[in-house]
Amino acid sequence: MKIFIGYGYNPRDKWIEDLVFPLVESFGDDVVSGKEIFGQELDDGVRGEIAESAALIGFATRRDSIGSGGTWTTHQWVRDELLTAANAQPPIPFVEVRETQVDGQGGMLANRARITYDEAQRDRCLVDIATVIGRWHRQAAASGSFLLELLPDDFSKEIRPLLQDPDLRCLYRVLEEDEMDAGSDVVTPIRRLRGRMAIRTGPVPRDALIQVEVWQGRSKLLWASEWQKVDSRIINLDKSHP
Repeated sequence: MKIFIGYGYNPRDKWIEDLVFPLVESFGDDVVSGKEIFGQELDDGVRGEIAESAALIGFATRRDSIGSGGTWTTHQWVRDELLTAANAQPPIPFVEVRETQVDGQGGMLANRARITYDEAQRDRCLVDIATVIGRWHRQAAASGSFLLELLPDDFSKEIRPLLQDPDLRCLYRVLEEDEMDAGSDVVTPIRRLRGRMAIRTGPVPRDALIQVEVWQGRSKLLWASEWQKVDSRIINLDKSHP
């Protein structure tokens, strides 16, 4: 799976590239970061990378000293990346790695569990990170959140101008193996993906079938799919004809 890593692009945080990147890759995962498209504010490129990732690790390391109190600020873009994962629908699994003496600054992440990073005990932090990644893999083995690309191209062309329309509704339903009836409808937003459209599911068994519908309001069905395998990562829709 793809894991997005947010960190400070400076010599002091080089250890993350040297040690954390290989640790993530040792699990068979791909590392993604915003380094190549880095800016002070999150742009659509970084948000798109996060949306396509299965999980996120954000390193809130020291940036600027706050007065003489021995506390430090951290990187605003890392905080924004963590918030992007937390606010995704459905949320993207994430963990904050906060360095000692970094000001928590309150906010919606204040009460979330985190990993503490002490420069003098870096090995302990690496073990904690490995533990979290291992838990993500165990959870994904049973069920996972899938990013599903919606085809054909005609669908993207028609839906793109409607993405801000509050009446646009996309929903999916899941049929698990050995079940006769599908589960309840789940509403999910449509998002851009490399010029096409995509949706992210909640936890879904990998051997399940999924059916997707796109509505305008509650009475006008625009596009719909047949039952398809969720692990194919691609959903082909057909245009609805009144």
